[in-house]
Amino acid sequence: PRHWRRSVGRLVLVKTAAGPLTGRVVEADDAQAVLDVDGTERAVLYGEVVSAHVQVEFSHPGEGS
Repeated sequence: PRHWRRSVGRLVLVKTAAGPLTGRVVEADDAQAVLDVDGTERAVLYGEVVSAHVQVEFSHPGEGS
C-alpha cells in the first residue's frame, strides 16, 4: 500500500487476471487503489494485482510542453 500511496498522480500499468489496465492513480488505501482509466474510476484490490509498473512520462498532463 505505501508504494501505491507514493504513486498517486502517476500513470501505471496494472496486470490482473481479468486483463491489463492503464490509468492514473487517483487514491490508494490499505486495501485498494483507485485508477482513472480514460475518465472512469476503477478500483483495483491489491489481491487482484499480478504486477504493476509506473509508466515513464516525459510530460505530465497540465505541465507545459
